[in-house]
Amino acid sequence: MVVTFTEDATDLNAMLQHGVRDYLASSPVGVSVSYYRAGMDIFVDGEFWADLQGTCSRCLTQYPFRLSKDFALVLVPASELGPGGDDRSSRELHAEDLALSHYQGEEIDLSPLVLEQMILALPTRPLCDAACRGLCPQCGASLNAGNCGCEADRGNPRLAVLRNLKIGG
Repeated sequence: MVVTFTEDATDLNAMLQHGVRDYLASSPVGVSVSYYRAGMDIFVDGEFWADLQGTCSRCLTQYPFRLSKDFALVLVPASELGPGGDDRSSRELHAEDLALSHYQGEEIDLSPLVLEQMILALPTRPLCDAACRGLCPQCGASLNAGNCGCEADRGNPRLAVLRNLKIGG
């Protein structure tokens, strides 16, 4: 069975506002999932997409981008997790743990799981462009617009004698 729905970006933006604040969702989150059950386990395959605003970590400009990714989850009954439940903080996490979650009761709310997958899919270092040159360390001008005219930093003058050494000669 395939289910398609949209999630309001409010919860995602609230999660993104903790910490560094590099991203902000500018559109609702679209989600499409298919699922099936095998015994008590529920297997979910899906994809999400949303338009976001990022703040470049090099030049600090705002840039729009589209985040979209496929994901797969396995949901097991909470009773199968044993004592301590889903206490992942007391053990080492493995790659397969990122796709494992639990459910309780007759209804499953996928929203928190989809938001978690979205946050995991965000780039760790937001860049407006791979070739972004960043800001001038002296005047703060964007080097993407061209050179600012500041003199290049020559490094620590106490180490100037080492610049003239030749390796292997």
